[in-house]
Amino acid sequence: MEKGYISRFYKTMSPEDQRKYNRWLMGNAVIGSILAMGLVAMAIAGFNSAPSPTMANSKNPDVIASKPGHDISARSRTQSPAP
Repeated sequence: MEKGYISRFYKTMSPEDQRKYNRWLMGNAVIGSILAMGLVAMAIAGFNSAPSPTMANSKNPDVIASKPGHDISARSRTQSPAP
């Protein structure tokens, strides 16, 4: 494809086709910008979030059962922990 082919093709389009192309191009730019802003927001939120220290010290039976050396059977997970 030679250089400047798209711009020459655009100039030969009818005014109606140029408007349709401009709308299509603008719509893609808007949607792409929204998606990019969402990705940046998720990256910032993930970067700023730190694990909660209370989660590490939780008495949740699922957390305790996932530690090495603990029984992870269904019976041990359904029993309430001793007070």
